[in-house]
Amino acid sequence: MFGMTKRGKTTLGHYFVGEPLEGVNNKGAFYYKAKYSKDVYKKATIGHTANSETLIPNFFYPSSSIIGKIQKLVIIDSPGFQNTYGCLRTILSAFSNYRVFSKVRKMKFVLIVQKSDMEGDISGLIKTFKAFFDNFKDIEKYPEDIINAASFVITKHTGTVEDSVSRIEAILAELQP
Repeated sequence: MFGMTKRGKTTLGHYFVGEPLEGVNNKGAFYYKAKYSKDVYKKATIGHTANSETLIPNFFYPSSSIIGKIQKLVIIDSPGFQNTYGCLRTILSAFSNYRVFSKVRKMKFVLIVQKSDMEGDISGLIKTFKAFFDNFKDIEKYPEDIINAASFVITKHTGTVEDSVSRIEAILAELQP
């Protein structure tokens, strides 16, 4: 999973593996917290401040009861693009992505955006796509393969699916030459 910092990637990772989440209301600030029923996920902390929480990729291992017939599925929660801790974390994140890309043979990419990225001037959405494609040094050679291997999830959305589909269609129409 890839996306800008604070988009809900780690929360989705916990959700995808059935890790229990609980809502917390701290002086009017609402956020989710994992209950950590499995020790393997304790390092996958869900951030709830303006700061980045994921330093290195988190690995989530869905059970066969969740993923059905798919074997050996691993969900990788990558550090966010434009994290809030500066250049050393950016370098560590780039190195982590390089290691994952160089070791994994079959991969699907899930770009995580939040609803507000698709509103107004859509600069958040454009930043997400640019940061994602910047991970590939030879994208000109395989653009279709990379695009066909990618999908995206919209987080922090309170509207209907139809609202999102309509907005995505409008954005795609705006981006057409």
